[in-house]
Formats: sequence, structure tokens, C-alpha cells
Amino acid sequence: MKPHRAPKTDKGRKRTARITAFPARARSHKKVRPTDPTTFDADVSGFGEAVEILPSKVKRSVANAWTPELVKKGFVGLSRTFLREYAKLSPPITHGEAMFIVHLMDFKWDSQAPFPGYKTIAGYMGVTVKQARRLAKSLDDKKYLRREIRESTTNRFFLEPLFEALKKRLS
Repeated sequence: MKPHRAPKTDKGRKRTARITAFPARARSHKKVRPTDPTTFDADVSGFGEAVEILPSKVKRSVANAWTPELVKKGFVGLSRTFLREYAKLSPPITHGEAMFIVHLMDFKWDSQAPFPGYKTIAGYMGVTVKQARRLAKSLDDKKYLRREIRESTTNRFFLEPLFEALKKRLS
């Protein structure tokens, strides 16, 4: 759709264009699917003479972002809130602890607590088993992780304390 020109204002001519946006997530109680577009007029003054309006249906997928070859073995779902806020928590989560959480999330497929072995996580992270245990203990001491130590099997890692701390950052 071609931008149309609005009447002259004190600051000169004002250009507007009809924009269609696909929200990633609703900020209200109403559920909005990514396919539900929001259409609005936007001021495009200052963007030069040529304003390119993107097609209204942009295909978003992990495969498009990372390439299909890289996501063949799967991907990990992470909250943007976690990525933006983990270092701002009190006490802050270190980069190593954050990567430990990312690897835990690789084993969290639903609301149940993940239960990977320390040896598995250490192998994926490129650290020793002792260092993986230290990261888990540190998160446990900071009250972001609760470990259920089980005999003859791997521990269960409960991330609900972290989720609650992140929710508090949102409010």
C-alpha cells in the first residue's frame, strides 16, 4: 500500500503509512495469536522519500532465523524475560549459571522438573562435572534452583524459584 500525505503542519509535511504489525505476544489478558494483525497509521516522516512497506505476512520460524540445517536436531525455548533480566536479579545470576539454566531448559519439555545428569550437562557446557555441580549449588544457594537429590538416579531440578523471581522483576 502506498503511503499517503497528511496536510501540512507547523514542521512541514507529515507522511503517514498504513502499517500492519503482527504482535509476538499480547500484553493483556486477551490472547492474541501471531496471525492476528494490528493495523495502524504511522508517521514515516524522516525516513526519506522511499518508505518500503514489508509484506503483511512475514513467515517467522526458528528455522528461518537459524537455518533449517541447524535446527534439525531441535531447539530450546527460552523466555526473553530470562535473557534480559538474569544479570539484574538480586543476587545476580552469572553467565555460567545462566548457561547452566539454558542447558537445563534443553531437558524441560513441560511443567515437570528436568532431570539430566551432571555428566551430561558438563559435557554439553565443556566444563568438568565438579564445575557443573558447583553451578547448580550456587543457583541453589541463591534460591533460584531447588534440587531434589535422588539415590541411584539423576537429580531433579526445580526452576520455579527462578520463575517467581523473574515474575517479580516484571511487576
